[in-house]
Amino acid sequence: MRFTTTCKRFLLRANSILLLCGMLALTVAASTPAFSLDLPTFPGAKLSSQISLSDPESIASSAIGRAIRGAEELKLLTYKTPSGLSPEAVLQFYEKSLQESGVVAKDAKAIVRWVQGQELGVMAYPTKSPEGVFLLTFDSRSEESTRSGEIVIVLVTGRIDLGSQTERMPSIKTKSVQADGVQKVRLETPRGPVWIRSVEGMPIRVRILGTSAGRADEYSIDSVIRGGEAVLVAKIPAQTPATPVELVAPPNLDVEVSAKEGAVLVQGPFKTAAVRTGDGIVVVRNVDRGASIVTGNGLVEVRDVSGALKIETGSGTIRGSGLTADSVQSTVKTGQGNLSLEFTRIQGGTLDASTSNGNILIQLPRNASVVLKASAVNGRINLSNPFRITSQTNGEVEAVMGDGQAQMRLHTSNGNITVEVK
Repeated sequence: MRFTTTCKRFLLRANSILLLCGMLALTVAASTPAFSLDLPTFPGAKLSSQISLSDPESIASSAIGRAIRGAEELKLLTYKTPSGLSPEAVLQFYEKSLQESGVVAKDAKAIVRWVQGQELGVMAYPTKSPEGVFLLTFDSRSEESTRSGEIVIVLVTGRIDLGSQTERMPSIKTKSVQADGVQKVRLETPRGPVWIRSVEGMPIRVRILGTSAGRADEYSIDSVIRGGEAVLVAKIPAQTPATPVELVAPPNLDVEVSAKEGAVLVQGPFKTAAVRTGDGIVVVRNVDRGASIVTGNGLVEVRDVSGALKIETGSGTIRGSGLTADSVQSTVKTGQGNLSLEFTRIQGGTLDASTSNGNILIQLPRNASVVLKASAVNGRINLSNPFRITSQTNGEVEAVMGDGQAQMRLHTSNGNITVEVK
């Protein structure tokens, strides 16, 4: 396979690839263990998160699949490291360990190897067993208060033609603020992709992962703290390629992001999440007290979210799983696309879910207590036991389950409605 110029540019931006790998892992619905290979761990480093998956079809249709043609499996790991480490020492450790274990050939040449003083290090190598590519970034300033750092590793496997590397590595912009007394974090950026993730014991940090050659001075990150709210504004010049932006914050904060365009991914635990983007996929995971999401166009996926949902996309599928709703008012709406929501608990409150053109699937626990009103103008309505139908006319059904504590209203103009009880 041959890389296009765009694919090569993605590969060279190693930090961008790492972010895209994380985004891919979040957006694939079914994740399975992909590797039996144990990668080396730098002495003193502690694993903080890991994701592995094997789904070639989903990978091929995703951002990472378009960036690295032939990608079949991936494994992503992040580590917190002690203070005082040099990027060169970290890179040398992994180069030696990977060669000794046979993952990387002893005569292999780096696709990317870049060190920025005592602060940042990036490298990428082709691997032979398994065949693919190994990418690593090290940030020695990841946590400024304790001077500890962070290693992020991605192993992507498949029959990949890595091409040649002649461009200079882009720089990275970083801004950190202390989290003491902060209850809410808001990130503003002209465009994404944006990855927001929760890490225990760290300050609030924003990174712009890669700048256009010759225009690095036009990128910046401003910050201000007002009361209990920290506001960080990423400035990215116009007419430049899409630039990934990463926000890391301690858990159990309220997080909010506003982007004019681009995908947004939020990986908690966080207290609440609010996302607004003009155009792009939105994924939110592990939020305790509700999520608000607005995108002009794109898939929306929420997982392991408790509390009220306010979701709206002009065009795109909406998927929800691991949802808990206790006495809250939720509204879920797509102009065009399917809608599926799986609740592990629903007690009291209301849910209004609608699509102009698409199917609706609702999955409820057996102990749910619901009054249902469903309307399908051009389609069927399917209810499973123990729903009891109380009223039925052309295209409209009213039914009750249990004591009817929660109110649920479902509507599609063109499509079927199915409510399952598990």
